[in-house]
Amino acid sequence: GWGGGVLGSIVLSAVSAVVVVRLFLGDQPLFAVPEFRLASAAELFVYALLGVVGGVSSAVFVKLVGWVRARMARPPSAMIYAQAFAAGLAVGVAGLWLPEVLGAGYAAIGSALHDRFTWDRLLVLGAVKMAATLVCFSAGTPGGMFAPALFTGAMIGGGVGGLAAHYLPFPTSAPSAYVLVGMGTFFAGVFRAPMTSIFMVFEVSASYVIILPVMIANTISYLISRGLQRMPFFTMIAREDGLDLPTVEDDREAVTLRVEDAMTQAPAVLLPETPVARALEEVARNGPVLVAREEGAWCWVGRAELEAAAAAGNGARALGDAVELAAAPRLYLDLSIDAALRLLGSHPVLPVSSRARPYVLLGVVRLEDVRRAYAIPAPKDRPA
Repeated sequence: GWGGGVLGSIVLSAVSAVVVVRLFLGDQPLFAVPEFRLASAAELFVYALLGVVGGVSSAVFVKLVGWVRARMARPPSAMIYAQAFAAGLAVGVAGLWLPEVLGAGYAAIGSALHDRFTWDRLLVLGAVKMAATLVCFSAGTPGGMFAPALFTGAMIGGGVGGLAAHYLPFPTSAPSAYVLVGMGTFFAGVFRAPMTSIFMVFEVSASYVIILPVMIANTISYLISRGLQRMPFFTMIAREDGLDLPTVEDDREAVTLRVEDAMTQAPAVLLPETPVARALEEVARNGPVLVAREEGAWCWVGRAELEAAAAAGNGARALGDAVELAAAPRLYLDLSIDAALRLLGSHPVLPVSSRARPYVLLGVVRLEDVRRAYAIPAPKDRPA
């Protein structure tokens, strides 16, 4: 999770960026967004379909980038310039035919939001922008992915909305609404950031009505893209460049074992009044054991301490008088085993209780219990 310092830095950076942008560009929003209305409940199925299209197209795009880059990796030095020239030429030719695909494309997105393109032209713009971005990334001359992802998603969304308005029997919103939702679907599929895309579209539209369609479309796009292309876009790019960076998805999917997964029943719990000789017999059978103390505290005692006390002629004395008993740290059922391991280095056996009943002993955790929970064979059982 994030610490307070990290979150504070993010908030401070975001606020500073907004202040600087408004200082130079004013308070006008990037897009003038028409009022959004949901025409009917059945229209949510169209937004779900838009999520499917956005997820498939984003996964295909990421796969194509990886496939082409893998075949164009480490070219001769002369080919580097030839690739850059070919990419620029291809984008320039596409710009002669469709000038909207050049640059960031924010003006074209604004036009699409006001229904100035037909649905078929929107789909063509989206496909050409995707191809141009693919060519630039593959040739080693990327111009960024944020704006192309918004542009491609907006055009695909507008195209799907226009098709729905023409051919579906129930009323649907204007294609501009699908342009707005589509901006987030392709973004969520490529960058694997569904929550970011949801908040982005919500802030652009400033409409509560759009939240449900955006959540449906972006979540479906994210799940489909993740199912078709397991490796995120930037992780794939980094590995192709020779870097292996940790991902948030890996951390999210990692199985966290907790103390309750390793806990076993306490073999014996001694009292401070137990004679040292009797305690030594119990430790010889079960290893280090717990000793109950007042007010629900426990400590542990091992063989070395007891043998030293017995050798000093204290075999008949009470355990609490003959051996110094220091309180052992208490583990809880929901604590991770990783946290317990830090304590097991200095305490061979630790008591386990619940947070609701901290003074009731539920079991113990030992190093061998942790090994069993992680399915690590004991040293004598390991293959040679």
